[in-house]
Amino acid sequence: MTTEPRDVLVLLPTREQLRLVVGVQATGRELFQQVCDMASLRDAHFFGLSVVRNDEYVFMDLGQKLSGYFSKDWKQEGRKGSGRPRAPFVTFLRVQFYVEDGRLLR
Repeated sequence: MTTEPRDVLVLLPTREQLRLVVGVQATGRELFQQVCDMASLRDAHFFGLSVVRNDEYVFMDLGQKLSGYFSKDWKQEGRKGSGRPRAPFVTFLRVQFYVEDGRLLR
């Protein structure tokens, strides 16, 4: 298996986008930590990362490797000489737990 980095596009609830790079062996926790750092998210315990499966948002188990949530392309090396960059893998930062007053989130 390769140690080649993977591009991940994270869509935030504010409609902003973060483009991050993680290793092929990365876990959801590693990606989530990068997202929290980049977005200066203080109340991270209310949020989670999700992917779309069968037209529904499914929250990731942060202890699992990202390869379990993305297509088979995740583990494949990029094609050398194809000239086309690989499309990023897409995930979403979403509120995972109920917050009575959304204004309390920082």
